[in-house]
Amino acid sequence: MCGLAGFFTGCAAEAFCQASQLTGCPRNGTAAADRAGGTIFANWNERASVRRAPQRRIDPEDLALDLFPRALVPVVAHPIVLARYPEAIPELLTLALYRYLDFTINLEMFVVADTTRLLIADHGPVALDARERVDAHRLACDESYHALFCADLTQQVIAASGRAPAPAQAPLFLRRLRARMAQEGGELNRFLFTALSEMLITGNLSDARRNDATPAAVRGVLSDHAADEVRHGLFYRDLLARLLHQSGSESAALAAVIPELLLDFLSPDLVNIGIDLAHAGIAPHHAEEILAEVYVPERIQPYQRAASAAIFALLDEFELIERAEVADRFAASGLIDA
Repeated sequence: MCGLAGFFTGCAAEAFCQASQLTGCPRNGTAAADRAGGTIFANWNERASVRRAPQRRIDPEDLALDLFPRALVPVVAHPIVLARYPEAIPELLTLALYRYLDFTINLEMFVVADTTRLLIADHGPVALDARERVDAHRLACDESYHALFCADLTQQVIAASGRAPAPAQAPLFLRRLRARMAQEGGELNRFLFTALSEMLITGNLSDARRNDATPAAVRGVLSDHAADEVRHGLFYRDLLARLLHQSGSESAALAAVIPELLLDFLSPDLVNIGIDLAHAGIAPHHAEEILAEVYVPERIQPYQRAASAAIFALLDEFELIERAEVADRFAASGLIDA
């Protein structure tokens, strides 16, 4: 999954793009001719990062670079940081890298992998055929490898830089999803959240991997991740489209849950960002001011809307956006105009 989608908020909306050439159900919800398996993973043995990518290694000279792109860490551009805490910027960039890597590990291992295993075992809301089940194994293998290379890079950076990660809480999306899992319909919410998160492919992975001020190892991890996630987004989009098609009259009720799940993934994790600021030596009153001025609705909502456009388009294919209960929930979330 693309962890950057939930990790980076406050950046300009135009920095993000949606997945293109998505497959699925044509308008009015008729079933797609092709199921999710087969073509999407046809070249997996040759193209999957777990099959072809080398280990990405931090070089000692990398410590002179920004360990994470500044454009994706908006707090470092705040006037208070620039004027009063410029020496904290390398620390904040390193902490942002750790937080992105931890976000990805949590998403891949404790959400996407669990959902995919349930599908493989025929315990999900959508049944897989034999071909799709093999592809689901491939997807699970990819996600485990993404978690592995994130954990590996984290330990490399700790050893090379001497900077420890902040004592963070679980990522915001996981805290919220765990609360939903404890309620009725929790397993269905996890499937929906997984499908949505896998579809939220943003331009940041591509943009960051081309940032020459960032170490090649970091760019390599982002590139490896992005290449795999295109397949994953298509796979889960087809499954979500099939679920909506099979749900018939209940599809609107499913779609009405989606705005809240999108916000779970796309909202800024202010608790952990604040922990990063404190860990880097930013005074509490300054940290509070920075968070209040960086993560304002006029910056967050355009990003959330842009990142959600592919989801919105899928629901529109089923004419669900036209349903009052769905439109009202999207408007209440701020993802569309009221």
